[in-house]
Amino acid sequence: MRHRLSVAVLVTAVAIVTMPTGVLAQVDYGSETPVPVPSDRTGWTLGLGVAAAPDYEGSDDYKVVPVPYINWQGEHRFFNLTGLTAKANVLGVDVIEFGPRLRVRPKRDDVDNNRVDDMKSTDTAVELGAFVAASYERWRGEFWFSQDVADAYDGQLAGFEGSYTYPINPSWVLKTAFTTTYASGRYMETYFGVDAEDSQRSGLRQYDASAGFKDVGGDVALSYTGWQSWGLTGVFSYDRLLDDAEDSPVTKEGSANQFIFGALLTYKFGGGS
Repeated sequence: MRHRLSVAVLVTAVAIVTMPTGVLAQVDYGSETPVPVPSDRTGWTLGLGVAAAPDYEGSDDYKVVPVPYINWQGEHRFFNLTGLTAKANVLGVDVIEFGPRLRVRPKRDDVDNNRVDDMKSTDTAVELGAFVAASYERWRGEFWFSQDVADAYDGQLAGFEGSYTYPINPSWVLKTAFTTTYASGRYMETYFGVDAEDSQRSGLRQYDASAGFKDVGGDVALSYTGWQSWGLTGVFSYDRLLDDAEDSPVTKEGSANQFIFGALLTYKFGGGS
């Protein structure tokens, strides 16, 4: 039975990792810390969720997308993949976390809004960087930085997340988070700018987007962990686009209010430290 379970888990993991990134859209499934909140047991957790997310950043059209989840929890170390974001805590000490962070940002192409769809497609970005976090009791704060290494926008992003985890009872855990992101000028121009060619193709007015804080938002995740191995998490996420991102004609075609609703089913196996 254990052998069959291991084979099934391996096949599931390979299927998740090899999913075409395009079908995942630009989803940040809740906050980027491990969701659901890891238990005090070490080991692997696999999951698969479904979310309703904007068609592109700034859109008011939504699509349903799958969300893979892989988490390994060790003693003061973890590896986590949620959606298209992966990171690992390699420091191995209490209270402080540090490690690499990788995110794939799919290209903007074939979107529902006709005018935005007429603009040049953006390429798939690969954002490589690092994060550092500190925890105190139920509070956690994280700073992260990334650089596009695939020349999709050849810019940088930096973000902060502050979260609070509240165990309601032995079976239910509530996590809330505040997030904000700072984007470089190259990022803003790629995703929110409208150059002369794009203006002619789409009919949108020309627009220069400058570096700055592009969004602020919050996440709520409610996890049920009453079963021995299975877990279920519901997530609601809200981001408000700011400044040049909010004022962009790309966003005016959609909305500065960005929502994600999702649910994630997980299975935890293995154990030991």
